[in-house]
Amino acid sequence: MNPADALAEGAEGGARSRLARWITRPTLQPWQFLLLYTAYTAAVFQWPTFAYAAAQLNLATVEGWRTLATLGVLLTLLMILLLGVPLLLSRRIVKLVAVFLLVGNGVASYFAHTYQVVLSVDMMGNVFNTRLDEASALFHPALLGWVGVWALLPSWWVWRVQWTAHGRWVRVAHWALGFALAAAWLYLNASSWLWLDRHMSRIGSMTPPWSYVVNGVRFMQRERAASRPLALLQDLAAPAHAEAGRRVVVLVIGESARAANFSLYGYARPTNPQLSRLPVEVLRARACASYTTAALACMLSHRGAKADDHPPEETLPAYLHRHGVDVEWRSNNFGEPRMTINSRLQKGDLLKRCDDPAARLSDLDQALCSLPRDGAFDGALLLGLEERIEASNSPRVLIVLHQAGSHGPAYFEKYPATLETFRPVCKSVNLGSCPSGTLLNAYDNSIVHTDALLAEITKRLGRLRGWSSTLIYVSDHGESLGEAGLYLHGTPAALAPDVQMDIPFLIWRSSKAAAASGPALPGVPAQTLTRPQTREGAYSHDHVFHTVMGALGLRSGVYRADQDVLQDEARTP
Repeated sequence: MNPADALAEGAEGGARSRLARWITRPTLQPWQFLLLYTAYTAAVFQWPTFAYAAAQLNLATVEGWRTLATLGVLLTLLMILLLGVPLLLSRRIVKLVAVFLLVGNGVASYFAHTYQVVLSVDMMGNVFNTRLDEASALFHPALLGWVGVWALLPSWWVWRVQWTAHGRWVRVAHWALGFALAAAWLYLNASSWLWLDRHMSRIGSMTPPWSYVVNGVRFMQRERAASRPLALLQDLAAPAHAEAGRRVVVLVIGESARAANFSLYGYARPTNPQLSRLPVEVLRARACASYTTAALACMLSHRGAKADDHPPEETLPAYLHRHGVDVEWRSNNFGEPRMTINSRLQKGDLLKRCDDPAARLSDLDQALCSLPRDGAFDGALLLGLEERIEASNSPRVLIVLHQAGSHGPAYFEKYPATLETFRPVCKSVNLGSCPSGTLLNAYDNSIVHTDALLAEITKRLGRLRGWSSTLIYVSDHGESLGEAGLYLHGTPAALAPDVQMDIPFLIWRSSKAAAASGPALPGVPAQTLTRPQTREGAYSHDHVFHTVMGALGLRSGVYRADQDVLQDEARTP
Protein backbone atom coordinates (compact mmCIF):
# COMPACT_ATOMS: atom_id res chain seq x y z
CA MET A 1 0.00 0.00 0.00
CA ASN A 2 1.45 3.33 -1.02
CA PRO A 3 1.69 6.15 1.56
CA ALA A 4 -1.18 8.14 -0.01
CA ASP A 5 -3.59 5.19 0.21
CA ALA A 6 -2.49 4.46 3.76
CA LEU A 7 -3.05 8.07 4.72
CA ALA A 8 -6.52 8.08 3.12
CA GLU A 9 -7.46 4.79 4.81
CA GLY A 10 -6.24 6.13 8.13
CA ALA A 11 -8.27 9.29 7.69
CA GLU A 12 -11.36 7.27 6.80
CA GLY A 13 -10.86 4.99 9.80
CA GLY A 14 -10.38 8.02 12.03
CA ALA A 15 -13.62 9.52 10.76
CA ARG A 16 -15.49 6.27 11.42
CA SER A 17 -13.98 6.13 14.87
CA ARG A 18 -15.02 9.71 15.65
CA LEU A 19 -18.53 9.02 14.36
CA ALA A 20 -18.76 5.88 16.49
CA ARG A 21 -17.59 7.81 19.56
CA TRP A 22 -20.10 10.58 18.80
CA ILE A 23 -22.91 8.05 18.62
CA THR A 24 -21.93 5.99 21.65
CA ARG A 25 -20.35 8.68 23.84
CA PRO A 26 -21.04 12.15 22.40
CA THR A 27 -19.28 15.20 23.79
CA LEU A 28 -21.31 18.37 23.46
CA GLN A 29 -21.50 21.92 24.62
CA PRO A 30 -24.81 22.92 26.27
CA TRP A 31 -25.96 25.04 23.33
CA GLN A 32 -25.26 22.15 20.93
CA PHE A 33 -27.30 19.80 23.10
CA LEU A 34 -30.22 22.23 23.24
CA LEU A 35 -30.25 22.72 19.47
CA LEU A 36 -30.00 19.01 18.69
CA TYR A 37 -32.69 18.10 21.22
CA THR A 38 -35.01 20.84 19.98
CA ALA A 39 -34.49 19.85 16.34
CA TYR A 40 -35.15 16.18 17.09
CA THR A 41 -38.31 17.00 19.04
CA ALA A 42 -39.60 19.19 16.20
CA ALA A 43 -38.83 16.66 13.47
CA VAL A 44 -40.11 13.53 15.20
CA PHE A 45 -42.84 14.64 17.62
CA GLN A 46 -43.99 18.09 16.54
CA TRP A 47 -44.27 17.59 12.79
CA PRO A 48 -48.12 17.29 13.00
CA THR A 49 -48.14 20.81 14.45
CA PHE A 50 -46.11 22.17 11.56
CA ALA A 51 -48.24 20.20 9.09
CA TYR A 52 -51.39 21.69 10.62
CA ALA A 53 -49.92 25.20 10.45
CA ALA A 54 -48.78 24.72 6.86
CA ALA A 55 -52.29 23.60 5.88
CA GLN A 56 -53.83 26.69 7.48
CA LEU A 57 -51.32 29.22 6.17
CA ASN A 58 -50.91 30.57 2.66
CA LEU A 59 -47.37 29.42 1.91
CA ALA A 60 -47.48 31.16 -1.43
CA THR A 61 -46.81 34.38 0.47
CA VAL A 62 -43.85 35.62 2.47
CA GLU A 63 -46.16 36.25 5.42
CA GLY A 64 -47.20 32.60 5.46
CA TRP A 65 -43.60 31.39 5.64
CA ARG A 66 -42.75 34.03 8.23
CA THR A 67 -45.62 32.88 10.45
CA LEU A 68 -44.51 29.26 10.08
CA ALA A 69 -40.96 30.26 11.03
CA THR A 70 -42.29 32.24 13.98
CA LEU A 71 -44.08 29.13 15.21
CA GLY A 72 -40.78 27.23 15.04
CA VAL A 73 -38.95 29.97 16.90
CA LEU A 74 -41.66 30.07 19.56
CA LEU A 75 -41.36 26.33 20.17
CA THR A 76 -37.57 26.70 20.28
CA LEU A 77 -37.85 29.48 22.85
CA LEU A 78 -40.14 27.35 24.99
CA MET A 79 -37.64 24.48 24.83
CA ILE A 80 -34.82 26.84 25.84
CA LEU A 81 -36.87 27.80 28.87
CA LEU A 82 -37.84 24.23 29.70
CA LEU A 83 -34.38 22.65 29.38
CA GLY A 84 -32.14 25.66 29.66
CA VAL A 85 -33.15 26.55 33.21
CA PRO A 86 -32.41 23.04 34.58
CA LEU A 87 -29.17 23.09 32.60
CA LEU A 88 -28.08 26.20 34.50
CA LEU A 89 -28.60 24.34 37.77
CA SER A 90 -27.35 20.83 37.07
CA ARG A 91 -26.26 18.94 33.97
CA ARG A 92 -27.55 15.69 35.48
CA ILE A 93 -30.97 17.18 36.15
CA VAL A 94 -31.29 18.33 32.55
CA LYS A 95 -30.62 14.76 31.39
CA LEU A 96 -33.39 13.46 33.64
CA VAL A 97 -35.81 16.08 32.34
CA ALA A 98 -34.81 15.38 28.74
CA VAL A 99 -35.32 11.61 29.13
CA PHE A 100 -38.68 12.10 30.85
CA LEU A 101 -39.87 14.33 28.04
CA LEU A 102 -38.67 11.91 25.35
CA VAL A 103 -40.67 9.06 26.87
CA GLY A 104 -43.69 11.31 27.37
CA ASN A 105 -43.40 12.57 23.80
CA GLY A 106 -43.09 9.01 22.52
CA VAL A 107 -46.26 7.83 24.25
CA ALA A 108 -48.18 10.99 23.32
CA SER A 109 -47.15 10.83 19.67
CA TYR A 110 -48.11 7.15 19.45
CA PHE A 111 -51.68 7.87 20.50
CA ALA A 112 -51.82 10.99 18.34
CA HIS A 113 -50.61 8.99 15.34
CA THR A 114 -52.75 5.89 16.03
CA TYR A 115 -56.00 7.43 17.29
CA GLN A 116 -55.60 11.09 16.23
CA VAL A 117 -56.20 12.20 19.82
CA VAL A 118 -55.58 15.80 20.84
CA LEU A 119 -54.18 16.21 24.36
CA SER A 120 -56.37 19.08 25.50
CA VAL A 121 -57.28 19.75 29.12
CA ASP A 122 -60.34 17.55 28.65
CA MET A 123 -58.31 14.71 27.19
CA MET A 124 -55.83 14.97 30.07
CA GLY A 125 -58.83 14.51 32.33
CA ASN A 126 -59.46 11.27 30.46
CA VAL A 127 -55.83 10.26 30.99
CA PHE A 128 -55.77 10.98 34.73
CA ASN A 129 -59.13 9.29 35.31
CA THR A 130 -58.37 6.15 33.32
CA ARG A 131 -58.24 3.00 35.40
CA LEU A 132 -55.61 0.32 34.96
CA ASP A 133 -58.00 -2.02 33.17
CA GLU A 134 -59.01 0.73 30.73
CA ALA A 135 -55.39 1.72 30.15
CA SER A 136 -54.38 -1.89 29.52
CA ALA A 137 -57.06 -2.13 26.85
CA LEU A 138 -55.13 0.48 24.87
CA PHE A 139 -51.93 -1.55 24.89
CA HIS A 140 -50.64 -2.93 21.61
CA PRO A 141 -47.15 -4.29 20.82
CA ALA A 142 -46.78 -1.44 18.34
CA LEU A 143 -46.71 0.93 21.31
CA LEU A 144 -43.53 -0.70 22.61
CA GLY A 145 -41.90 -0.56 19.19
CA TRP A 146 -42.87 3.08 18.67
CA VAL A 147 -41.65 4.22 22.07
CA GLY A 148 -38.54 2.06 21.82
CA VAL A 149 -37.41 3.52 18.51
CA TRP A 150 -38.42 7.16 18.93
CA ALA A 151 -37.97 7.63 22.68
CA LEU A 152 -35.90 4.96 24.44
CA LEU A 153 -33.00 4.83 21.96
CA PRO A 154 -32.65 8.65 21.93
CA SER A 155 -32.94 8.58 25.74
CA TRP A 156 -29.98 6.20 25.88
CA TRP A 157 -28.04 8.63 23.68
CA VAL A 158 -28.97 11.59 25.88
CA TRP A 159 -27.84 9.74 28.98
CA ARG A 160 -24.46 8.99 27.34
CA VAL A 161 -23.77 12.66 26.55
CA GLN A 162 -20.59 14.07 28.04
CA TRP A 163 -20.21 17.79 28.52
CA THR A 164 -17.27 19.83 27.33
CA ALA A 165 -15.35 21.60 30.06
CA HIS A 166 -16.87 25.00 30.70
CA GLY A 167 -17.89 27.21 33.56
CA ARG A 168 -21.38 27.96 34.78
CA TRP A 169 -21.19 31.47 33.33
CA VAL A 170 -20.64 30.00 29.88
CA ARG A 171 -23.90 28.12 30.21
CA VAL A 172 -25.60 31.29 31.38
CA ALA A 173 -24.22 33.21 28.40
CA HIS A 174 -25.33 30.55 25.91
CA TRP A 175 -28.78 30.39 27.44
CA ALA A 176 -29.17 34.17 27.54
CA LEU A 177 -28.01 34.52 23.93
CA GLY A 178 -30.43 31.89 22.66
CA PHE A 179 -33.28 33.41 24.64
CA ALA A 180 -32.47 36.90 23.38
CA LEU A 181 -32.29 35.83 19.73
CA ALA A 182 -35.58 33.94 19.90
CA ALA A 183 -37.31 36.78 21.76
CA ALA A 184 -36.02 39.30 19.23
CA TRP A 185 -37.42 37.28 16.33
CA LEU A 186 -40.81 37.06 18.01
CA TYR A 187 -40.81 40.79 18.69
CA LEU A 188 -39.81 41.73 15.14
CA ASN A 189 -42.47 39.42 13.69
CA ALA A 190 -45.30 40.52 15.95
CA SER A 191 -47.69 40.48 12.98
CA SER A 192 -47.63 36.67 13.13
CA TRP A 193 -49.05 36.65 16.65
CA LEU A 194 -52.58 37.30 15.47
CA TRP A 195 -52.62 33.99 13.59
CA LEU A 196 -50.85 32.17 16.43
CA ASP A 197 -53.30 33.53 19.00
CA ARG A 198 -56.27 32.40 16.91
CA HIS A 199 -54.91 28.87 16.60
CA MET A 200 -53.11 28.55 19.93
CA SER A 201 -55.72 26.33 21.59
CA ARG A 202 -55.41 23.74 18.82
CA ILE A 203 -51.62 24.06 18.56
CA GLY A 204 -51.13 23.80 22.31
CA SER A 205 -53.17 20.59 22.45
CA MET A 206 -51.29 18.82 19.67
CA THR A 207 -47.69 19.85 20.41
CA PRO A 208 -45.72 17.68 22.84
CA PRO A 209 -44.44 18.14 25.44
CA TRP A 210 -46.61 21.22 26.04
CA SER A 211 -49.82 19.36 25.26
CA TYR A 212 -49.53 16.98 28.20
CA VAL A 213 -47.36 19.09 30.53
CA VAL A 214 -49.32 22.36 30.42
CA ASN A 215 -52.75 20.81 29.99
CA GLY A 216 -51.98 18.24 32.66
CA VAL A 217 -51.16 21.02 35.11
CA ARG A 218 -54.28 22.92 34.07
CA PHE A 219 -56.43 19.84 34.67
CA MET A 220 -54.97 19.26 38.14
CA GLN A 221 -55.58 22.91 39.00
CA ARG A 222 -59.17 22.53 37.92
CA GLU A 223 -59.51 19.38 40.00
CA ARG A 224 -58.12 21.14 43.07
CA ALA A 225 -60.62 23.92 42.59
CA ALA A 226 -63.38 21.35 42.29
CA SER A 227 -62.35 19.75 45.61
CA ARG A 228 -63.53 22.80 47.52
CA PRO A 229 -66.62 22.32 49.76
CA LEU A 230 -69.80 21.91 47.75
CA ALA A 231 -72.42 24.62 48.07
CA LEU A 232 -75.88 23.34 49.04
CA LEU A 233 -78.76 23.94 46.67
CA GLN A 234 -82.07 25.46 47.67
CA ASP A 235 -84.31 23.14 49.64
CA LEU A 236 -87.12 21.29 47.95
CA ALA A 237 -90.48 23.03 47.90
CA ALA A 238 -91.92 20.01 49.71
CA PRO A 239 -90.36 16.94 51.33
CA ALA A 240 -90.06 13.88 49.17
CA HIS A 241 -92.74 12.01 51.13
CA ALA A 242 -95.39 14.72 50.88
CA GLU A 243 -96.89 13.69 47.54
CA ALA A 244 -98.92 10.47 47.46
CA GLY A 245 -97.68 7.59 45.34
CA ARG A 246 -94.36 5.81 45.04
CA ARG A 247 -92.03 6.81 42.25
CA VAL A 248 -88.79 5.32 41.01
CA VAL A 249 -86.43 6.63 38.35
CA VAL A 250 -83.67 4.49 36.88
CA LEU A 251 -81.12 6.77 35.24
CA VAL A 252 -78.81 4.82 32.94
CA ILE A 253 -75.68 6.75 31.96
CA GLY A 254 -74.28 5.26 28.79
CA GLU A 255 -70.63 5.31 27.78
CA SER A 256 -69.35 6.32 24.34
CA ALA A 257 -72.69 5.58 22.67
CA ARG A 258 -73.35 7.78 19.67
CA ALA A 259 -76.80 8.44 18.26
CA ALA A 260 -75.54 7.84 14.73
CA ASN A 261 -75.38 4.08 15.43
CA PHE A 262 -78.80 3.69 17.06
CA SER A 263 -81.46 2.42 14.68
CA LEU A 264 -83.96 4.44 16.75
CA TYR A 265 -82.30 7.51 15.21
CA GLY A 266 -82.47 6.19 11.65
CA TYR A 267 -79.33 4.05 11.48
CA ALA A 268 -79.77 1.40 8.79
CA ARG A 269 -78.54 -1.51 10.91
CA PRO A 270 -80.88 -3.11 13.48
CA THR A 271 -78.89 -2.13 16.57
CA ASN A 272 -82.06 -1.57 18.66
CA PRO A 273 -84.08 -4.72 17.94
CA GLN A 274 -85.79 -4.74 21.35
CA LEU A 275 -86.26 -1.03 22.06
CA SER A 276 -87.76 -0.57 18.60
CA ARG A 277 -90.77 -2.58 19.83
CA LEU A 278 -91.23 -0.56 23.04
CA PRO A 279 -92.97 2.77 23.76
CA VAL A 280 -89.81 4.79 24.21
CA GLU A 281 -89.48 8.50 23.57
CA VAL A 282 -86.48 9.27 21.36
CA LEU A 283 -84.93 12.69 21.88
CA ARG A 284 -82.29 14.20 19.62
CA ALA A 285 -79.68 15.43 22.06
CA ARG A 286 -76.25 16.96 22.32
CA ALA A 287 -73.55 16.22 24.89
CA CYS A 288 -72.00 19.10 26.80
CA ALA A 289 -68.54 17.48 26.75
CA SER A 290 -66.67 14.77 24.92
CA TYR A 291 -65.27 12.95 27.94
CA THR A 292 -66.85 11.25 30.92
CA THR A 293 -65.95 13.32 33.99
CA ALA A 294 -67.02 16.62 32.44
CA ALA A 295 -70.19 15.11 30.97
CA LEU A 296 -71.21 13.66 34.34
CA ALA A 297 -70.55 16.94 36.10
CA CYS A 298 -72.73 18.69 33.53
CA MET A 299 -75.71 16.34 33.50
CA LEU A 300 -75.81 16.07 37.31
CA SER A 301 -75.79 19.84 37.82
CA HIS A 302 -78.89 22.03 37.69
CA ARG A 303 -76.76 24.50 35.71
CA GLY A 304 -75.92 21.97 33.00
CA ALA A 305 -73.16 23.16 30.67
CA LYS A 306 -72.67 26.28 32.80
CA ALA A 307 -71.65 24.27 35.87
CA ASP A 308 -67.97 25.16 35.44
CA ASP A 309 -68.78 28.86 35.53
CA HIS A 310 -69.83 28.67 39.18
CA PRO A 311 -68.36 27.43 42.48
CA PRO A 312 -68.80 23.67 43.04
CA GLU A 313 -72.34 22.70 44.09
CA GLU A 314 -73.91 19.48 45.27
CA THR A 315 -74.89 17.12 42.50
CA LEU A 316 -78.34 15.74 41.73
CA PRO A 317 -77.89 12.44 43.65
CA ALA A 318 -76.56 14.20 46.76
CA TYR A 319 -79.27 16.86 46.55
CA LEU A 320 -82.05 14.29 46.38
CA HIS A 321 -80.49 12.15 49.12
CA ARG A 322 -80.39 15.17 51.45
CA HIS A 323 -84.16 15.52 50.99
CA GLY A 324 -85.12 11.95 51.73
CA VAL A 325 -84.87 10.31 48.32
CA ASP A 326 -83.34 6.80 48.43
CA VAL A 327 -80.39 7.05 46.03
CA GLU A 328 -78.17 4.19 44.90
CA TRP A 329 -75.33 4.47 42.37
CA ARG A 330 -74.30 1.25 40.58
CA SER A 331 -71.20 1.51 38.45
CA ASN A 332 -69.23 -0.46 35.91
CA ASN A 333 -67.27 2.67 35.09
CA PHE A 334 -65.47 5.56 36.81
CA GLY A 335 -65.22 9.35 36.80
CA GLU A 336 -68.20 9.99 39.08
CA PRO A 337 -68.26 13.30 40.96
CA ARG A 338 -68.26 13.64 44.74
CA MET A 339 -71.58 12.84 46.36
CA THR A 340 -73.11 11.65 49.62
CA ILE A 341 -75.87 9.11 48.95
CA ASN A 342 -77.41 5.98 50.45
CA SER A 343 -75.29 3.46 48.57
CA ARG A 344 -72.49 3.29 45.99
CA LEU A 345 -71.73 -0.10 44.48
CA GLN A 346 -69.25 -1.23 41.87
CA LYS A 347 -69.92 -4.21 39.62
CA GLY A 348 -67.77 -6.42 41.87
CA ASP A 349 -69.91 -5.51 44.89
CA LEU A 350 -73.06 -6.46 43.02
CA LEU A 351 -71.64 -9.79 41.90
CA LYS A 352 -71.23 -10.79 45.56
CA ARG A 353 -74.98 -11.26 45.50
CA CYS A 354 -74.36 -14.38 43.44
CA ASP A 355 -72.65 -15.97 46.46
CA ASP A 356 -75.48 -15.13 48.87
CA PRO A 357 -77.65 -18.22 49.40
CA ALA A 358 -80.47 -16.05 50.75
CA ALA A 359 -80.57 -13.83 47.66
CA ARG A 360 -83.68 -14.00 45.50
CA LEU A 361 -82.33 -14.40 41.98
CA SER A 362 -84.39 -13.92 38.84
CA ASP A 363 -83.75 -16.04 35.76
CA LEU A 364 -81.52 -13.31 34.31
CA ASP A 365 -79.73 -12.95 37.64
CA GLN A 366 -79.02 -16.67 37.67
CA ALA A 367 -77.75 -16.51 34.09
CA LEU A 368 -75.47 -13.60 34.99
CA CYS A 369 -74.17 -15.42 38.06
CA SER A 370 -73.35 -18.48 35.97
CA LEU A 371 -70.94 -16.45 33.83
CA PRO A 372 -67.30 -15.81 34.71
CA ARG A 373 -67.10 -12.64 36.77
CA ASP A 374 -65.44 -10.76 33.91
CA GLY A 375 -68.18 -11.95 31.58
CA ALA A 376 -71.11 -10.32 33.38
CA PHE A 377 -70.59 -7.06 31.50
CA ASP A 378 -73.09 -4.28 32.29
CA GLY A 379 -75.78 -6.82 33.03
CA ALA A 380 -74.37 -7.17 36.55
CA LEU A 381 -75.76 -3.69 37.28
CA LEU A 382 -79.26 -5.22 37.25
CA LEU A 383 -78.62 -7.85 39.92
CA GLY A 384 -81.41 -7.63 42.51
CA LEU A 385 -82.75 -4.39 41.00
CA GLU A 386 -86.45 -5.09 41.66
CA GLU A 387 -85.81 -6.33 45.17
CA ARG A 388 -83.70 -3.27 45.94
CA ILE A 389 -86.49 -0.91 44.84
CA GLU A 390 -89.29 -2.78 46.62
CA ALA A 391 -87.31 -2.94 49.87
CA SER A 392 -86.90 0.84 50.03
CA ASN A 393 -88.54 2.71 52.91
CA SER A 394 -88.71 5.89 50.85
CA PRO A 395 -91.55 6.72 48.44
CA ARG A 396 -88.94 8.23 46.10
CA VAL A 397 -86.11 6.12 44.70
CA LEU A 398 -83.36 7.02 42.24
CA ILE A 399 -81.14 4.24 40.89
CA VAL A 400 -78.23 5.33 38.70
CA LEU A 401 -76.57 2.72 36.49
CA HIS A 402 -73.24 3.86 35.05
CA GLN A 403 -72.32 1.59 32.16
CA ALA A 404 -69.02 0.55 30.65
CA GLY A 405 -71.16 0.63 27.52
CA SER A 406 -69.23 1.11 24.29
CA HIS A 407 -65.94 2.38 25.69
CA GLY A 408 -63.11 1.80 23.24
CA PRO A 409 -60.83 0.75 21.87
CA ALA A 410 -61.65 -2.87 22.83
CA TYR A 411 -65.29 -2.73 21.73
CA PHE A 412 -65.29 -6.49 21.21
CA GLU A 413 -64.92 -6.94 24.97
CA LYS A 414 -68.05 -4.93 25.83
CA TYR A 415 -70.74 -7.48 24.98
CA PRO A 416 -71.40 -11.21 25.45
CA ALA A 417 -70.84 -13.62 22.59
CA THR A 418 -74.59 -14.30 22.39
CA LEU A 419 -75.13 -10.71 21.23
CA GLU A 420 -72.46 -10.71 18.54
CA THR A 421 -74.93 -9.81 15.80
CA PHE A 422 -72.50 -8.37 13.28
CA ARG A 423 -69.45 -10.30 12.09
CA PRO A 424 -66.50 -10.38 11.66
CA VAL A 425 -65.29 -8.07 14.39
CA CYS A 426 -62.06 -6.24 15.00
CA LYS A 427 -60.21 -7.71 17.96
CA SER A 428 -57.29 -5.30 18.01
CA VAL A 429 -56.85 -2.05 19.89
CA ASN A 430 -54.80 -0.71 16.98
CA LEU A 431 -58.01 0.49 15.36
CA GLY A 432 -56.42 1.86 12.21
CA SER A 433 -55.24 -1.64 11.30
CA CYS A 434 -58.71 -3.24 11.52
CA PRO A 435 -59.99 -4.69 8.24
CA SER A 436 -62.76 -2.65 6.65
CA GLY A 437 -66.07 -2.93 8.48
CA THR A 438 -64.83 -5.02 11.40
CA LEU A 439 -64.42 -2.06 13.75
CA LEU A 440 -67.96 -0.91 13.02
CA ASN A 441 -69.23 -4.45 13.62
CA ALA A 442 -67.64 -4.61 17.06
CA TYR A 443 -68.94 -1.18 18.03
CA ASP A 444 -72.47 -1.91 16.79
CA ASN A 445 -72.51 -5.14 18.81
CA SER A 446 -71.84 -3.10 21.94
CA ILE A 447 -74.91 -0.98 21.07
CA VAL A 448 -76.99 -4.13 20.68
CA HIS A 449 -75.88 -5.09 24.20
CA THR A 450 -77.05 -1.72 25.55
CA ASP A 451 -80.36 -2.23 23.74
CA ALA A 452 -80.85 -5.57 25.49
CA LEU A 453 -79.90 -4.06 28.86
CA LEU A 454 -82.42 -1.22 28.56
CA ALA A 455 -85.17 -3.54 27.38
CA GLU A 456 -84.57 -5.79 30.40
CA ILE A 457 -84.81 -2.78 32.73
CA THR A 458 -88.24 -1.91 31.29
CA LYS A 459 -89.38 -5.49 32.00
CA ARG A 460 -88.18 -5.29 35.59
CA LEU A 461 -89.75 -1.91 36.20
CA GLY A 462 -92.95 -3.09 34.56
CA ARG A 463 -93.23 -5.90 37.13
CA LEU A 464 -93.20 -3.49 40.05
CA ARG A 465 -96.57 -3.05 41.74
CA GLY A 466 -97.62 0.24 43.21
CA TRP A 467 -94.74 2.21 41.63
CA SER A 468 -94.70 4.87 38.96
CA SER A 469 -91.55 3.92 37.06
CA THR A 470 -89.41 5.93 34.66
CA LEU A 471 -86.31 4.84 32.77
CA ILE A 472 -84.04 7.58 31.45
CA TYR A 473 -81.08 6.64 29.27
CA VAL A 474 -78.52 9.19 28.15
CA SER A 475 -74.97 8.66 26.95
CA ASP A 476 -72.09 10.70 28.35
CA HIS A 477 -70.66 11.41 24.88
CA GLY A 478 -70.26 9.82 21.48
CA GLU A 479 -67.33 8.18 19.73
CA SER A 480 -65.20 8.54 16.61
CA LEU A 481 -64.64 5.35 14.62
CA GLY A 482 -62.11 6.56 12.07
CA GLU A 483 -64.08 9.37 10.46
CA ALA A 484 -61.64 12.06 9.33
CA GLY A 485 -58.88 9.92 10.84
CA LEU A 486 -60.22 10.32 14.40
CA TYR A 487 -60.80 7.53 16.91
CA LEU A 488 -62.25 7.30 20.43
CA HIS A 489 -63.38 10.58 22.06
CA GLY A 490 -62.10 13.49 24.14
CA THR A 491 -61.56 15.98 21.32
CA PRO A 492 -62.20 19.50 22.68
CA ALA A 493 -65.92 20.21 22.42
CA ALA A 494 -65.35 23.21 20.14
CA LEU A 495 -63.49 20.97 17.68
CA ALA A 496 -65.19 17.62 18.26
CA PRO A 497 -67.06 16.09 15.30
CA ASP A 498 -70.79 15.47 15.61
CA VAL A 499 -70.31 11.75 16.20
CA GLN A 500 -68.59 12.60 19.51
CA MET A 501 -71.30 15.06 20.57
CA ASP A 502 -74.65 13.75 19.23
CA ILE A 503 -75.91 11.27 21.80
CA PRO A 504 -78.93 9.03 22.40
CA PHE A 505 -81.44 10.30 24.98
CA LEU A 506 -84.31 7.86 25.60
CA ILE A 507 -87.23 7.79 28.05
CA TRP A 508 -89.57 4.94 28.93
CA ARG A 509 -92.40 5.26 31.44
CA SER A 510 -94.77 2.79 32.99
CA SER A 511 -98.44 3.50 32.28
CA LYS A 512 -98.87 4.84 35.81
CA ALA A 513 -95.87 7.18 35.48
CA ALA A 514 -97.00 8.32 32.04
CA ALA A 515 -100.49 9.14 33.27
CA ALA A 516 -99.03 11.09 36.20
CA SER A 517 -96.66 13.10 34.00
CA GLY A 518 -99.13 14.03 31.28
CA PRO A 519 -98.77 13.77 27.49
CA ALA A 520 -95.61 12.21 26.14
CA LEU A 521 -96.00 14.16 22.91
CA PRO A 522 -98.32 17.08 22.17
CA GLY A 523 -101.77 15.66 21.41
CA VAL A 524 -100.74 12.05 22.07
CA PRO A 525 -101.98 10.56 25.36
CA ALA A 526 -99.03 8.87 27.05
CA GLN A 527 -100.91 5.68 27.83
CA THR A 528 -101.62 5.09 24.10
CA LEU A 529 -97.92 5.25 23.13
CA THR A 530 -97.07 1.74 21.93
CA ARG A 531 -93.96 2.22 19.82
CA PRO A 532 -90.95 4.55 19.69
CA GLN A 533 -91.75 8.19 19.07
CA THR A 534 -89.15 10.76 18.08
CA ARG A 535 -89.36 14.12 19.80
CA GLU A 536 -87.76 16.99 17.95
CA GLY A 537 -86.05 19.78 19.86
CA ALA A 538 -82.75 21.06 21.16
CA TYR A 539 -82.20 18.60 24.00
CA SER A 540 -78.94 18.09 25.84
CA HIS A 541 -77.34 17.07 29.12
CA ASP A 542 -78.83 20.28 30.54
CA HIS A 543 -82.20 18.51 30.69
CA VAL A 544 -81.17 15.51 32.80
CA PHE A 545 -81.22 17.13 36.27
CA HIS A 546 -84.66 18.69 35.81
CA THR A 547 -86.20 15.67 34.07
CA VAL A 548 -85.21 13.37 36.92
CA MET A 549 -86.72 15.79 39.44
CA GLY A 550 -89.87 16.03 37.38
CA ALA A 551 -90.22 12.27 37.07
CA LEU A 552 -89.92 11.99 40.87
CA GLY A 553 -92.58 14.67 41.33
CA LEU A 554 -90.21 17.06 43.10
CA ARG A 555 -89.94 20.82 42.80
CA SER A 556 -87.62 23.49 44.19
CA GLY A 557 -86.11 26.84 43.38
CA VAL A 558 -83.46 25.19 41.17
CA TYR A 559 -85.98 23.11 39.20
CA ARG A 560 -86.77 24.43 35.73
CA ALA A 561 -89.90 23.13 34.04
CA ASP A 562 -88.64 24.29 30.64
CA GLN A 563 -85.66 21.91 31.07
CA ASP A 564 -87.90 18.99 32.11
CA VAL A 565 -88.60 16.99 28.97
CA LEU A 566 -91.63 15.37 30.61
CA GLN A 567 -93.37 18.73 31.03
CA ASP A 568 -94.79 21.16 28.49
CA GLU A 569 -93.57 24.70 29.06
CA ALA A 570 -97.17 25.81 29.39
CA ARG A 571 -97.68 23.36 32.28
CA THR A 572 -95.04 24.95 34.55
CA PRO A 573 -96.30 24.38 38.12
